[in-house]
Amino acid sequence: MWLVGSAVRSTILGPELPGDVDIAISDDAGVFASHLADLLDTGPVSSSEFGTASITYRGVRLDIAQLRTESYPGPGALPRVSPTKHILEDLARRDFTVNAIALELVGDHAGSVWDPFNGIRDYALGHIRLVAPGKYREDPLRALRAARLASRPGRRWHIVDVDEIREAGDVMHLVSGARLRAELERLLSETFFQLALRILEEHVGLAMVAEGMTYPTEVRYSVPEERRFVALLAQARGDVTGRFPLTGDEAQVLSRLALLRDLDDDNDVLSLPKVEHSDIELARQVFGASRMLDRAQLWRKACDTVTGRSVIDSFAESGLERPSGAAFGRMLHDLRAEWYWRAVRERERSLDGL
Repeated sequence: MWLVGSAVRSTILGPELPGDVDIAISDDAGVFASHLADLLDTGPVSSSEFGTASITYRGVRLDIAQLRTESYPGPGALPRVSPTKHILEDLARRDFTVNAIALELVGDHAGSVWDPFNGIRDYALGHIRLVAPGKYREDPLRALRAARLASRPGRRWHIVDVDEIREAGDVMHLVSGARLRAELERLLSETFFQLALRILEEHVGLAMVAEGMTYPTEVRYSVPEERRFVALLAQARGDVTGRFPLTGDEAQVLSRLALLRDLDDDNDVLSLPKVEHSDIELARQVFGASRMLDRAQLWRKACDTVTGRSVIDSFAESGLERPSGAAFGRMLHDLRAEWYWRAVRERERSLDGL
């Protein structure tokens, strides 16, 4: 049994930011995880097709993986996995030298450190170096992982294999949209995700990650983490939504953000379909505050204030005959527009008085 990943670096070289604990074993990971879950009285075990299993204990996720080798049938494809009994073969399949360090936990060699690719040296130097040539091409998502690692605080990181990482952009289109989205969301969850995006742009180019993506992005740190991916897509030139799987809600939010982004004048505002206050706030976080977004907020308040029900009630109280059908819709829009322009004038007078 071996400790690998960031946990082994923290144990051997000093603390990093808290993260998952990765354990490699020579036996079936699912069986081991089930026994460990029973022993620790934790929740359910989750497993994957790649011989890995996970449990969570006291808020810490334990990722358990059977030692394995990997081969890739082509760039961007999922790997073919074969179990092995040798820790050196398992370390050789990994991406970066700093991730190919293992601390043996049990047996005659407990406490021994396995570092066949000089990961400890590279960690001390802040080098993000591939275990072997060709790793970025076989799995271009490693370029995103390199950017994530390079953005983390506490160390000045340097990506060594600059020529190879550029090749990742040439084959990124071969990666499935679901896998690319998952890796982008991991990047956007980083503490300094804007730095990670800048590093990715510098070495690969966001347009090579997904055609239409642009840099610099304006995904601010104030954007809630669960909306950062949508915010990134909202700033793309052209439609990138077909590249990624999206929920119905995400597609609708993107559509409304596009409308808010393209507002040019008051006529555009008065033509807006119903947008939520949360959409306008998200647009401010994504695109920055603007006069037209302030006007969109006023229009939303007009729609909240002048409702169909309030107009119907007014006609009922007055005893007047109420228009119906399309005529009622036009009248409702005109009344909301009247409320909107009154609010605009009041706001402008208050600003003039400052």
